[in-house]
This record gives sequence, structure tokens and C-alpha cells, in this order.
Amino acid sequence: MKHAFFLLSIFLLFSPAPATGLDEAVKLFENKEYEHARRVLEAILKQDEDNAAACYYLARIHYGKKDYDTALDYAERAVELKPSIAEYHFVYANVMGAIAQKANVFKQGWLAPKILEQFEKTIELDSTHIGGHIGAANFYLMAPGFMGGDIGKAREQAFTLLRLGSEKGRWLLIAIYKKEGRFEKVEEQYDLLVKSFPDSGGQPGVFNDYGYYLLKRGKKRKALKMFKRLVSLTPDVANSYDSLGDGYRALGDVDSALINYRKALSLDPGFEASSKKISELETH
Repeated sequence: MKHAFFLLSIFLLFSPAPATGLDEAVKLFENKEYEHARRVLEAILKQDEDNAAACYYLARIHYGKKDYDTALDYAERAVELKPSIAEYHFVYANVMGAIAQKANVFKQGWLAPKILEQFEKTIELDSTHIGGHIGAANFYLMAPGFMGGDIGKAREQAFTLLRLGSEKGRWLLIAIYKKEGRFEKVEEQYDLLVKSFPDSGGQPGVFNDYGYYLLKRGKKRKALKMFKRLVSLTPDVANSYDSLGDGYRALGDVDSALINYRKALSLDPGFEASSKKISELETH
């Protein structure tokens, strides 16, 4: 089964150093005791309403709960109180982005320049902020031109990420080259990701993603190699065998396809994709 492998959720797990008095709340937050952390942070704000760090953590907590309106209030306050901290701008941009995803086109148009402004401010304040560069790049790539989209600027961000040692730069280049229809360049970037695996810190899913891309391009034997590598790296994952089954099916090797679909079901009896494919092949 094909899964999208480019993740567009880009919240970083790292946080700025807590100010004195926030240690307990930060520790609770890091231990994922979010409700307890929320109560402590709200108590801090009652005593010090200008505590930017407390606002920042409350924004993240409410973002995690998908309470985006409340998160927006806290994120905006954090930025207003401490505009020199890149991470605060980054969180503010993400909260607005989450709101924009569910908004109508008019509100999206209103939010778009504000989101971009915050991502750009993030990397202006911290040129090494990986999330900021990813956020800006995705905005430039996905937004229409009248909202600030610019594929050239997206490419610049991708190369900046590569200079910073982040493989996300290659994923961005893949998305950019796909959009431009430069398919040889797409394959070149996938090959570089595969070649650098696992030294780059990459995930096995790259072989799944690349395999399906190759199938679309009619390169079935190379796709099969990617799926075999996926299985070797994740032998206990049902989806890996389902993908390998798709590789064999594309080549017309029905017997091998069935073997792998059945293996997927043996690992996960509820794996509907393989079950459906077995029915299709056995019916014909």
C-alpha cells in the first residue's frame, strides 16, 4: 500500500531554554503530562501575565489538542512579548497554518501573508532553524502565486536545508521537480536519498515512496528492487510485503504477488489492502 512519505507536519520537538520558575512546567511538558503542565503554566500567567515562555508552551499544548483558536491567542502573545525568539514565530506560523487548512478561501488569502511573514522571521532570527526553512519552502511550493507562492524561492530553501545537513532538502527538491515535470531530476534525488541511507538518518519509507514513483514511470524492475530493500529493512511490517506484492503484480508475477499479500495478512489479519488484492487475483 502506498503511503505519502513527505510529511507536512513540521513542529520541532526542541524548545528554547526555560526561564527560572518554568522548570516544573517544562519538565511536565517534556514528559507529555500536558494537562498538568497547562495548569502550572496558567498559574504562572496569573502571577506574571507578560511571561512569554508560558504563553509559548500553552500555545503548543493547545495546538496539540487542536484547539487552534486558543493556541493562536497564546502564540501571538508570545511573539508580541518576545519578538526576538525565532521559535515563537515558528509556532505562531504553524498555528495559523492549521487554521488556514480548515478556512475558506477568503480567510486563507488573509492568513497567507501572515504565515509566510512568520516563517521568514523565524529564519531571519535563526538561519539554522530547520523547521523554519521547511515551513517557508512548503509555503512557497504549495501556495498560489497571488498568495506568495514562488517555486524559485522554494528551491533556494531546499538547497539551504541541504547545506544545513537536512535530508528534508532532498524531499523538497523531489516535490519541486515533480511539480516542474523534471522526472530525471526526481529520480536523481531519490537515488541520492537511497545511496545515503541510513547515514543520512533517513527512514525505510523512502524505498516505499521511490518504488511507487518508479512504478508510475514504468520502471518496474527497479521498483521491485526498492520494495525488496524495504522488506529487508522492515520484515515485520505488513505494508512492506503488500508493496512488494504490488511490485511483482506489476511485472505479471501473480504467484509471487500472492505470496507477499498473504505474508502481509499473516502479519496483520486486518490489512484490507492485501485482502482485497488477493480476492482480485484469485477471482481472475
